[in-house]
Amino acid sequence: MPRQKSIASIDAQISACKNKIAKVKVRYDKLCDELQTLQAERELTMSRKILAAMRKSGRRYDELMTFLQVP
Repeated sequence: MPRQKSIASIDAQISACKNKIAKVKVRYDKLCDELQTLQAERELTMSRKILAAMRKSGRRYDELMTFLQVP
């Protein structure tokens, strides 16, 4: 018959697992923040390119919005 684990050893494993989860959660939160920052940066860059293209084309804002509207 296999030897059973003691409550103390199981509690130690539980504690170690909780610590690992906490560290991973901190890393996850940092990565989520970085992702949001990068997505905002991408949208800003895209907006600037759209505005530059609109200025270069000589079209007005309302003309651009009419063109972009989906029926």
